[in-house]
Amino acid sequence: MASSIDFDFRNKLLKMHGALSLTYCYQCGTCSGGCPVAKETNGKYNPRRIIEKSLLGMKDKLVKDPVLWFCTLCDTCDESCPQHVELTEIFYVLKNLAVKEGFVPDAYKAQSMAVFDNGVAVPYMAPMIRARKELGLEQNLEENIVIPVKELQTLMEATGMKEIVEKFKAEKAAAAPTAKPSE
Repeated sequence: MASSIDFDFRNKLLKMHGALSLTYCYQCGTCSGGCPVAKETNGKYNPRRIIEKSLLGMKDKLVKDPVLWFCTLCDTCDESCPQHVELTEIFYVLKNLAVKEGFVPDAYKAQSMAVFDNGVAVPYMAPMIRARKELGLEQNLEENIVIPVKELQTLMEATGMKEIVEKFKAEKAAAAPTAKPSE
């Protein structure tokens, strides 16, 4: 199936905060050459290709591709770009568009729900507590949360993230197998 070029999407993208620098890119490939994720994935993740698809307005090829989420936002591409294209800002914009379109990897959904519910991405579970005790480390981990969970939830609500997390939770509940009545 041939990809369609959507210049309306491209123009809309260019108007979003951080994405205007997209027009400075002349596809030299410096971003991909220095990207640690591109190296680790043998080129499967390629910042230059993402920028190229953005310039061409290939919305579906961008927001539906799980490779978009491989970026660790290390800023290596930003620091090496001779044209000062703000690649990580563009990747933020594209990921936010993917979320709005409903294309989010399950791991990110789970992490978002954990942060909303617990204030941390990896909740403190019994095995972790046991290991910390065996190593002589602090047991009361709740004190280590810099932002109290209620404050974090308020921030997430103000930014619209609470609504997104609730949608993820509803999807998870709908996908869960229903219990069969005992006979």
